Amino acid sequence: MSDAVFHTGRTAVVSGAASGIGLAACRRLATFGMRVCMIDVDAAALKEAATEVIALAPDGTEAVRMFACDIGADAAMMSVRNTLADDSADVAFLFNNAVIRDKAGAWDGMATWRRVLDVNFFAVLAGVARPSPRT
Repeated sequence: MSDAVFHTGRTAVVSGAASGIGLAACRRLATFGMRVCMIDVDAAALKEAATEVIALAPDGTEAVRMFACDIGADAAMMSVRNTLADDSADVAFLFNNAVIRDKAGAWDGMATWRRVLDVNFFAVLAGVARPSPRT
């Protein structure tokens, strides 16, 4: 195996993968021959985006995995990570790209603040945190 990050057969994980910069990154990563793990909360948009990425990937459908989930939920990124670990995926690139732009001002209430922090901060930590041993 190569030490290069962007190398055929290695895995890239991208959250917020169904549109914008996340989708653009997935398209480019697929052209390198990488396996692309696409994560997005919008299942329909994710499926459509994955079709585009599959068309660019030398290995086609074998190169793309989709996870339609809300990474703001405590266990979502952990579940993705555990699935990839169970598959012995060689994750070389992680792009924690998902973000929400809900207004969280001084008078907007704690529920809004929690939602923004869950997606924009804690999901990033879940993506890079060392996993706990499974029991």
